[in-house]
Amino acid sequence: MGEIKETDKPEKVEKTEKAAKATPVKDAAKKGEPAKKPAVARSSTLERSQNFARGVASEMKKVHWPTRQEVITYTGVVLTAVVFVAALIFVVDEALSLTLKALIK
Repeated sequence: MGEIKETDKPEKVEKTEKAAKATPVKDAAKKGEPAKKPAVARSSTLERSQNFARGVASEMKKVHWPTRQEVITYTGVVLTAVVFVAALIFVVDEALSLTLKALIK
């Protein structure tokens, strides 16, 4: 139990100095060939903007838009909750104020 067998150990991958130093740019320079630049896919600002706009339009189609009645109901729930919390804070504040006034006198 707990012993590590030889097969459990990961094998080390060794690189030779030559393989580690060899790069296509250096090899090309040695041969007198012009160095090749890696191909970079560049998209213009216009293309990126168009892709962004398409993505936004696609996501907007997935949005659940509430009906007028749902908006009215949700607004009523929020306003009721705000009034309730405001009243609760007012009551607690007044109770603490009266308690502190009594303690100070």
